Amino acid sequence: METDSIIEAEHLQKRFGLDAGFFARKDRLVYAVNDVSFSIKKGRTYGLAGESGCGKTTTAKMLVRMYSADSGSIRFYPGNSQALEISALKKKQLQSYREKVKYIFQDPSRSLNPRMTIFDILTSSLRYSSAWQGKEHARELASGILEEIGLDKADLDRRPSEFSGGQRQRISIARGLILEPQVLICDEVVSALDVSVQAQILNLLQELREKRSLSFLFIAHDLHVSCYFCDTIGVMYRGMIVEEAPAQNLYKEALHPYTQTLFAGAGNKFPAEKNGEMKTLLEIPSGCPFAHRCPRAQKSCLESLPELKETAPGHKVRCMLI
Repeated sequence: METDSIIEAEHLQKRFGLDAGFFARKDRLVYAVNDVSFSIKKGRTYGLAGESGCGKTTTAKMLVRMYSADSGSIRFYPGNSQALEISALKKKQLQSYREKVKYIFQDPSRSLNPRMTIFDILTSSLRYSSAWQGKEHARELASGILEEIGLDKADLDRRPSEFSGGQRQRISIARGLILEPQVLICDEVVSALDVSVQAQILNLLQELREKRSLSFLFIAHDLHVSCYFCDTIGVMYRGMIVEEAPAQNLYKEALHPYTQTLFAGAGNKFPAEKNGEMKTLLEIPSGCPFAHRCPRAQKSCLESLPELKETAPGHKVRCMLI
């Protein structure tokens, strides 16, 4: 069956034990992701937005099997070949899949080995792949990618500590591109950068998407950044998607009270004392996950979980009152 999606996630769930060690209680769980479904279209960008702790990164890490999903399905459509079920991939198949779907981490100062040169960092994954054709070819490839992301080929023999935060993030992006992936997962890649540098990195990613026909999963807590960069946005709260809409419409047509709260908070228009904090993740929400903070919540909101229903083409909301 043909599809315009490159990755489809359906009904993903992930729980973690609250404690660790031999004497840890097995009945104390953190419900990090609770029934999340979305799809990343070919050549497009899907954004996951929400506060810290809402399950965005856990969801992303399940896509590359850094975490195995407790339940649900993740399918990858590499092209004309048959769809791959990620949970069923064996070691070599998983390695091949991870060459096509690359993860770019939030903090390059931690994800880049300070003892390695930029050349070694960029080519470490290439060296153990089927694409390895020798050091000379690898250096030529790395040089070209460095220039593509705005650095100089002379930087190959330098180390990460010699670069600024924005430059280190460019190096992380270059490392993700070395095996010519089809999908980049960008996990808060601009959140630690100055505003001017954020814009440069986002523009670079847009250029790469167009030039290389890449698809993106873009994770951010800033909805304004997400609306600028993404095509579709899923807003997460307590491990659930509470609203999904085209990015160009979301900022002016947000329907869920939580999405409205995020936009208002970004503009410093939402009083903190009315907002409160996210409720514990030690239990699965029995009603609306946002009900305990929602100024419009009714009794029914606390008693049953609303469905994620479509209110307009491409616009879905999980709310009893809409």
